[in-house]
Amino acid sequence: MTNFWVSFILIIVSLSAGYAYRLSVLSRDPQGAGKLRLIATAIQKLVVVVITPVILINAFWVLDIAGGTMVLYPFIGLMSHVIGGVIALAISRQFGHTRRQTGAMFTCGAFTNLSSFGGLVAYMYYGEAGFALSVLFKLFEPVAYYGIGFPLAKLYSENVSNNGTIKWRIDLKALLRDRLVLLPLIAILLGMLLNWSGLDRPYFLDTLVSPMVMLSTVMMLLSVGLNMRLAAASGYFREAMALASIKHLLMPVLMTATGLALGYGKIDGGLPLRVLITMGAMPVAFNSLIPPSIYNLDIDLANSCWIVSTALFVIVILPLLYLLTLAG
Repeated sequence: MTNFWVSFILIIVSLSAGYAYRLSVLSRDPQGAGKLRLIATAIQKLVVVVITPVILINAFWVLDIAGGTMVLYPFIGLMSHVIGGVIALAISRQFGHTRRQTGAMFTCGAFTNLSSFGGLVAYMYYGEAGFALSVLFKLFEPVAYYGIGFPLAKLYSENVSNNGTIKWRIDLKALLRDRLVLLPLIAILLGMLLNWSGLDRPYFLDTLVSPMVMLSTVMMLLSVGLNMRLAAASGYFREAMALASIKHLLMPVLMTATGLALGYGKIDGGLPLRVLITMGAMPVAFNSLIPPSIYNLDIDLANSCWIVSTALFVIVILPLLYLLTLAG
């Protein structure tokens, strides 16, 4: 039960601290939102470039990566983004949304909080092996976001005509030149090489993982709190609940069925299956607010979906995922 309360308190306190600082800054400078975004971005880059690679090397060094179907793990993660986005588009059509609203719904359906929430829960509930599997699940996340999500979101911008052309080619060279993508990938490969080498991981590294996971989570959640806009949360409650049903009901069911079909329940005591369900239950990502902001989509709709999904995750889904650990 301790792991549940640590996760719960860590999420609440970190988000609240970031949001409290936001309110403090805006009370002194009503135009300070831009500065807050820059601070949040700097924090996120620091985590991804400096802290995350160290965690990944350690986690993959000791991960049991045997098993033929495990090669499909990152592809399941990629498809979870695609399926979430497609279902969100179908719901938006049923609601009779405008182009701006449809684009915002798509980003909320396709973008999932697999890092600050998914990584934390996987680590707290399943240890280093769980954290490594969470990273494996979101391995193709940059492709899902920048190769699929952003171009399709731009298609729904009012600034793009119906006959406008969208560049769908995924620029892998540009992705691999991005240190936010490259350094974590190098860390994963290095960790796997050390794993295959048979070398034992030094003891001091054993003690390093837990505080670094906690630190990275706190920093990421603080950065999210710096950009929270609670005032717009009630504007699209119907849409927000529809998105929450995708994230917290449909996706876990699909992940469960997929994991059972691939035999993940029989690998490593069922750990890959439980982590798969955990990652499938994560809420709308804060990154879902970025395309609406830069492509003139409905930012209030996206903000509402993010806040409601996050709140439901903390209050309802997090305890349920803990019960899943007890069933293992």
